[in-house]
Amino acid sequence: MDEHRQFLHEVGEHIRTLRKARGWNQKTLGQRVGMDGKPLSQAAISSIEKGAVDARLRTYHAIAQALGVSLNQLVTPANTPSENEQLRQKLEELLENHEKLTALLAAQDEQEEQS
Repeated sequence: MDEHRQFLHEVGEHIRTLRKARGWNQKTLGQRVGMDGKPLSQAAISSIEKGAVDARLRTYHAIAQALGVSLNQLVTPANTPSENEQLRQKLEELLENHEKLTALLAAQDEQEEQS
């Protein structure tokens, strides 16, 4: 996947995440976006979320307004779901290592007390 398609895919995923966080379906988002007094169709929202189309800047701006975020926040997602999953896994590994270290230190203290 080229860089531009990857960008469109990531932005689309971010739009989907923001929409779902608000409990909206695609039709609701389309109605809230409204371009030139007409709602954006569910099919158009779906295509944007899939990264299948390169929408106009004013469309992305209208989507950002409907979602209550800036255009910059819309097109620069901080953590995609896959990044969040990676962070969660790293945190779990750190906690597991912490527990192992704590157990080793406790065992070492016990041995020193018995000596």
